[in-house]
Amino acid sequence: MNDSLSARERILEASLAVVRRDGPAGFTMDAIAREAGLSKGGLFHHFASKEALLAAFLEFYTQRAFHLVQTRLKALAPEGRARLIRTMIAVAFPEHAPSAAEFQDDIAFMRSHRDFMLGMVTAGMISPELLAPLRAMRTRIWSELLSDPETGEDQLLLWLAMHGFWMARTIGAILPDDPHCDTVAKLLISRAESLAAPAKEGTR
Repeated sequence: MNDSLSARERILEASLAVVRRDGPAGFTMDAIAREAGLSKGGLFHHFASKEALLAAFLEFYTQRAFHLVQTRLKALAPEGRARLIRTMIAVAFPEHAPSAAEFQDDIAFMRSHRDFMLGMVTAGMISPELLAPLRAMRTRIWSELLSDPETGEDQLLLWLAMHGFWMARTIGAILPDDPHCDTVAKLLISRAESLAAPAKEGTR
């Protein structure tokens, strides 16, 4: 069983390598089998169809991203406000996040967000119906953000800004070395952290 799980994970990592190199259109069973060092029959032994592999691919990187969010969430002060959006933005931009020293050497924070977005783009292009669970998850996130009567709307707008920025980077509309990337990251971090402070009386 362990061998099977290890093989499945190698295939999923190979799937991601193919998408990074060739884009979502390169997500083919032939290309992934070659990348994983398997025969096509060996690939079908673990995943009966392209759709099954794509579903596992999307789930794998979604779970990885949310595991990192949960890890980061535990590191924030329990009394801090707007914890969810602060956490998500800290995961998306770890090099600019406050109190991030213990995470600086963990490149998984940056990779996880990019990989998650790649998974979304790939699934949306090949099998849009696979995005239904993500739409449900987005609804839950929006509801949780908006449940805060003082900062909910600001949190939602920050989430949308962060999500749009990462989607643009994922599809190549914004290049990683664009000098404005650091500016955007710092602005999002600063705006999110400003929500942690108690609102001044009469300002809301």
